[in-house]
Amino acid sequence: MNNKILFADLDRTLLCDDKSISEKNRAAIQKMLERGHYFVLATGRPVESGRIVVKDLGLTSPGCYMIAFNGAVIYDCAADRVLYKSALPIEVAQEIFDRAHKAGIYAQTYNTVDIVTKRHTKELDYYVERSHMTYKLTRRISDCLDSEPQKVILIHLEDDEKLKRFQKANAAWAKGKCNSFFSCKEYLEYCLQEIRRICAELKIELNEKKTRIVKLSHGFTFLKTQIYLTDTGKILRKPCRKAVVRQRRKLVRQYRKLLAGELSFEDIRCSYASWRGCMEKKQARRTIHSMNRLFDRLFIENWQREEVPLYG
Repeated sequence: MNNKILFADLDRTLLCDDKSISEKNRAAIQKMLERGHYFVLATGRPVESGRIVVKDLGLTSPGCYMIAFNGAVIYDCAADRVLYKSALPIEVAQEIFDRAHKAGIYAQTYNTVDIVTKRHTKELDYYVERSHMTYKLTRRISDCLDSEPQKVILIHLEDDEKLKRFQKANAAWAKGKCNSFFSCKEYLEYCLQEIRRICAELKIELNEKKTRIVKLSHGFTFLKTQIYLTDTGKILRKPCRKAVVRQRRKLVRQYRKLLAGELSFEDIRCSYASWRGCMEKKQARRTIHSMNRLFDRLFIENWQREEVPLYG
């Protein structure tokens, strides 16, 4: 039998808005496990918060795992043990707290079971309500940590632009020490630059200008394609706006070259068929329809004269 692995995010994916799990999803997960497949919870939450979902779903049989802290911890649910973890140096975590405090931004980290923070704020209440975790208040973060923390998270409920300014202002300091990314507009997270460590071990050179960590639901552009995750868990691939504008301008240039005798209609048709073939592999039905109409307006007379297929 070919074993399969299902990865599922928690918030806004497996969990409903009220943080419950539908009976349909419960039944599907259990059916999958009974057939010998694997199930992995993948979340930015701490292990302790994820354990609540593990217990609720009864994920205690072999083949059940959890990726927590945005990939910093891999946890075996059946054996109740951590298989892998990476962590921020305590001095780096402390520096993030100090910089956040100066900027007037709430920050927190985690020990094995608790949220660790310096002050009680509405951001702490907001997080506790959703994670059902306990917390500890301390003047010195290291006093409440039993080991190096997996991440530090900054939270601002009213002004996400303030978090963006903080990230930008501290980018030079963070370079080489940790990664920062938004898991949602209210949460700015800092974690170990694990990618750089692994690349160094493999002797792979990382291109800093072309490398970044993003939350998939926020989307990113790669090879002229916008890629993002919907609320229903579907990955969409759409052509980016610049690529569409570039193709429209290309058709106009080709039309002018056709009139000047610098290009044949067959060359233009083959070029457009290649572009259209790439678009058909993406969610680009409207883009293709719009571009077809432009192609028709520019080249329909040539198509009729040559008597060849219009789109290949």
